[in-house]
Amino acid sequence: MAGSETLRTGDILIDKSIFSLENVLVDLSDHTQLISSFASSGVLAPLTVFRDAKGGYHVVDGFKRARYLRDSGNGSLTVYVLPDDVSLRGIIQLILHSKWKLICESAVNRASFVAFVVASGLDEGSVLKDVCRPLGLKPGRKFIEECKRISEMNDELKRYCHEKKLAMKQLVNFINYPEEVLSHILSWRQRIQLSASIMDEIASGIRDLIRRNDMKLSDLTSDGELNEALNSDSSQKERTERLRTVLRKKRFPLLTEVNSRLEQAIERTGLPDNINISWDRTLENRGLSIRIDVRATDDIRNVKQVIGSEELPGLIKEILDEL
Repeated sequence: MAGSETLRTGDILIDKSIFSLENVLVDLSDHTQLISSFASSGVLAPLTVFRDAKGGYHVVDGFKRARYLRDSGNGSLTVYVLPDDVSLRGIIQLILHSKWKLICESAVNRASFVAFVVASGLDEGSVLKDVCRPLGLKPGRKFIEECKRISEMNDELKRYCHEKKLAMKQLVNFINYPEEVLSHILSWRQRIQLSASIMDEIASGIRDLIRRNDMKLSDLTSDGELNEALNSDSSQKERTERLRTVLRKKRFPLLTEVNSRLEQAIERTGLPDNINISWDRTLENRGLSIRIDVRATDDIRNVKQVIGSEELPGLIKEILDEL
């Protein structure tokens, strides 16, 4: 029957509750003040629990209160027992309401909650209507599978995705990389700047090099040139750029070689600083752009001299021949 009951603490499933989100959602909040209020004012609201068919009591709402009371040595707890005929759908709606703020803090939490609900056995129609729609998600079966894979990322990766507020599209992209690659890149966080876009670029480069060369991750990460970039005495920003350059060079040796020759040709010509020549560094499009910045009269004279010289047409021809 539903209603308030007093139960022995040992009879209540807290960490082993089938409705625990402890290892599902990323929660970086500081709960010190909340716990202090329990100590000073006591636990005022009863826990909400669900009694299963075998008589086990699972906490549904009030996990922090339950853990505080258990750890404080309380032998018994006052709880509100949900009706025996309560539906799984009703319980999920209760959890969604009570954890709404935390679930909505990041896309990784939303995806992980969807995976949790699916694993709980809620029917697909209710998942779509009662969970995905309120969370602003428009999934199909493929999306549900992606949520499952996102939820299976290790805690460190989920925390990173939560901290960086990665969008759902970025998460879906991340799960296509080997987890050991992502975790290894995360171990470099103190040495390089690791925004989501840089993480994606580096992971893509490492994955492709490993596949193409049929090598292990340890073979690549022990590379001398790569380690020199990571362990240099330069700034974090400079180490990041050096690492990106090393990976691009190894991943696209021909592109790197051609672009290097073009840069050297421009440097030999000795163009003024206010004249900039650029091209498609992927070498997919043949053509170049010349940008001229004019801030003073002398800049105009320099431009006239360069345009009228023999060096510029020769440089343009050299670049176009390479492209």
